[in-house]
Amino acid sequence: MNKAEIFTAPIYIATMLLFLQSCILYLTEARSTIQHNALVDYGPGPPHKQDKYHREPRVSQYVKQEQNTSLSDFKINSKSTHSNLHNKTSDIISKLRYVKRIFSIPLIFNLNSNIICRSDTFLVIVVCSSAEHFSHRAAIRKSWASPYKDLSSRTKVVFLIGLPNQSEYHEHARDIQDMIIKEAYEYQDIIQADFEDSYKNLSLKSIAMLQWMDVYCNWSKFLLKTDDDVFIHVKVLLEDLQQLFHNRFIMGNIISGAQPIQDRTSKWFTPKSVYSHDRYPNYISGTAYVVSGDLIHDLYIATLKTDIFIWEDVYITGICAKQVNATHIFNAKFGYKKRILDPCLFQLLITGHHMNPDDQLWLWKNINNPRVICPTEK
Repeated sequence: MNKAEIFTAPIYIATMLLFLQSCILYLTEARSTIQHNALVDYGPGPPHKQDKYHREPRVSQYVKQEQNTSLSDFKINSKSTHSNLHNKTSDIISKLRYVKRIFSIPLIFNLNSNIICRSDTFLVIVVCSSAEHFSHRAAIRKSWASPYKDLSSRTKVVFLIGLPNQSEYHEHARDIQDMIIKEAYEYQDIIQADFEDSYKNLSLKSIAMLQWMDVYCNWSKFLLKTDDDVFIHVKVLLEDLQQLFHNRFIMGNIISGAQPIQDRTSKWFTPKSVYSHDRYPNYISGTAYVVSGDLIHDLYIATLKTDIFIWEDVYITGICAKQVNATHIFNAKFGYKKRILDPCLFQLLITGHHMNPDDQLWLWKNINNPRVICPTEK
């Protein structure tokens, strides 16, 4: 070892030890966030440990593996040369950025109905709702979700919301949040993720949905994602699901050959800098789609490794689904356009889009009205 190396080696070692300490502190804080702050429960009743259906939440094994792998690599060899130290530093920084990418996805739910799922849950319906859409949620509870309120039901309905939009509601945002908390305590079907509710955060909301399912409902056979302006004829959906024998699939209305919209005045304008390809991969309309339970974990992990994209259905059911080789199943009973409010028509359909609260209530009432006589096929 020459004099220059003798002089600089202690400096490199001291620098790397300080960097190592920073890395460990960062990962410790991240792990603490997951284990202690990830999910906040609410509602009356006995502690979860007394609930025979409760299962302790689990942090994704993928995240645990990345934590352990990264920590094991933070070892410094005091005999390393300047070149090796430089390479090691670059490797550590690269791994730290990757770990930070994992923890950048929201892991906090302000409100969480984590006791809703049981070990025999067949279907979980997650209704993505805007924070202020109290009337939409009320109409769904009184209409198509009403038969599934009982805790013993194998079909569950929950509402996933974000935080009230501060820029839109200003000083009223706090009042909206207070109303949400009261609603959550009363119905115990609200999941609130810790990010602002907005149209451009819909992909983030679907990531939160997959994460919640992976942690708290990972034994469910199926997940249905839908919106609060969609009518779901659950009876028809259950009949179809009971006849399915496919694995690792997403089912709904498949959209093929769609192109990014380059018109700057369009609501769906997508600049080339955001998506450079000429066409989107095949995807399923985000108004409503079913994800098989055996795909949920891998689909969630794919979102952690894939840059987020603004259009939720393209991102989840197209880009990320392609990463995990998911199968698309077309079902004509799913639709993304507004349908005629005909109870006889909806006896054969699963979804109807662009439904306001009055539409939801009227359609449910008349679908179940024995005085409504529908023509039968001859």
